[in-house]
Amino acid sequence: PIAFSKSGARVVVRYGESVSGNSASNADAAGITVDGLPITIDSFGRNDMVTLENVSLGQYLITVIPKGDGATVTVNGKAAENGMASITVGEHKLVVTVTITSADGSTTRTYKIRLIPDPSQIFGSDDMDSDYFPIIIYNYYTLNFVTNGGSNVASLIRLFGTTIDLTAYTPTRSGYIFTGWYADQTLTEKVTTLKLKGNTTVFAGWQEEAPEPPFSDVPEDSYYEEAVNWAVEHDLTAGTSDTTFSPDATCTRAQAVTFLWRAAGCPIPKSSEMPFQDVVKGSYYETAVLWAVENGISIGTSDTTFSPDADCTRAQIVTFLWRAQKYPAAGTVNPFTDVAADAYYADAVLWAVENGITIGTSDTTFSPDADCTRAQIVTFIWRTLVE
Repeated sequence: PIAFSKSGARVVVRYGESVSGNSASNADAAGITVDGLPITIDSFGRNDMVTLENVSLGQYLITVIPKGDGATVTVNGKAAENGMASITVGEHKLVVTVTITSADGSTTRTYKIRLIPDPSQIFGSDDMDSDYFPIIIYNYYTLNFVTNGGSNVASLIRLFGTTIDLTAYTPTRSGYIFTGWYADQTLTEKVTTLKLKGNTTVFAGWQEEAPEPPFSDVPEDSYYEEAVNWAVEHDLTAGTSDTTFSPDATCTRAQAVTFLWRAAGCPIPKSSEMPFQDVVKGSYYETAVLWAVENGISIGTSDTTFSPDADCTRAQIVTFLWRAQKYPAAGTVNPFTDVAADAYYADAVLWAVENGITIGTSDTTFSPDADCTRAQIVTFIWRTLVE
């Protein structure tokens, strides 16, 4: 018979519990339960720990049944009579430590139960998104940095709610300028700070650095800067040294037709018979001159001379360009008093001005006999073919 000391008293009857493994040195648990919570001995992982979230506030009875006869139980360091103890879940995370000591005292085993309270019972469901949401006390989250080709930035592990200044983390990437961190892979939402509320990833944005100007004597934003860069990039010409282009140096006729020939893709002329005695065989401009003559771009300064080392004039270069473009129609209004209507270059000048390839040296003069500089010639070619 079982006698109750008072109505509603809790009575635990144990019969035949230690059916196996009941040696005096056994400190294992046969069962661990918490009234009202879904915890069994099978809930514990390899590290003998179990975590339950959203636990209702209140008191709970924990019951521990050792496998070994005579084993003793403590809960959070206090002896648990008959393996039972009362625990209280309040507003803070609770870790319950259960320690079983074998009957002979030679062995102990510790089980841990991590109970995280239901936040809605602390602040109410309307405050779940509040910055003061109490889970910040308990959870750590990871901030990952995806640098998109830049140097590595180590991940951060911080408490929930920690504000992180992203400007303190700057990766590097050769040839690029770091533009900041973004919340999305498409790099549309830039962020400089964030409050960690979960595992988060930010993505690095980059802008390609403007290349260093190749020539110290080509000023930034000069009228010929873009044309010079284009001419060098497309192998029309190189600098006069590794760091200079000499934009104000006069361009020769040989150089001018060579620039045009290279801009045309370095075509091979059909004939290798050179009509000009002053074009040196094997010279850098020989093939260009043959091509220019064959395509009616230049006819030489006489029947037997090309004058490759003579300075190229403004009239000559616009004529070369006009002929290379197959004699397009020219304007009909001539504003220049120094361009005669019957001059060989008259239509070429009017075409060049009408198409923005060049303008006069004043409102009424073109200066057709003025020497053309390297900057001017590559600019004329660039405007004709590219701009």
